Amino acid sequence: MERIRQLFAQSLGYELPQVQGDYGIARHFLHQTSEKNYVVFIHSTTRADKHWEELEWQKLIEKITALSDYEIRLPWGNEQEKERAERLSQVHSKVIVLPKLTLTELAKQLANAKAVVSVDTGHLTAALDKPNITLYGATDPKLIGCYGKNQHYLSASSMKEISAEQVLSQLFPFIS
Repeated sequence: MERIRQLFAQSLGYELPQVQGDYGIARHFLHQTSEKNYVVFIHSTTRADKHWEELEWQKLIEKITALSDYEIRLPWGNEQEKERAERLSQVHSKVIVLPKLTLTELAKQLANAKAVVSVDTGHLTAALDKPNITLYGATDPKLIGCYGKNQHYLSASSMKEISAEQVLSQLFPFIS
């Protein structure tokens, strides 16, 4: 964990806080202007078995947009991820495909979100002290999971076993 904290400080250009358990960087990325309420979906990961089914992302989008006025923002890093984001954005007009972002720009998006849903990642979200519902199938969050008080895990032996309803039940307290 300490190695990740050092990497973030070096990569994002801030002084490493000496407090354990508090990355201390969230205020560096917060906007001072009022923005719409939004949730970020980190739908991309490195291996196919770590991806959540697109149908479940779509169901989650439908549920969130039916229950709230929140936007859903979708970052991406390569063409395949952009194509998935564009498909997901067709579910509802409140789904926004973000432009290609730098790590600092992504940090700003995450810092100002009400919550994040991600697959098998989320260390930056943890560093920013944002509520993050992280979905794990093939990997064990005890080995590589995010470190932080606002990190919530949904684990199953396969990503196909995690439903939109389960994710919404974890997410809802942060957006209601």
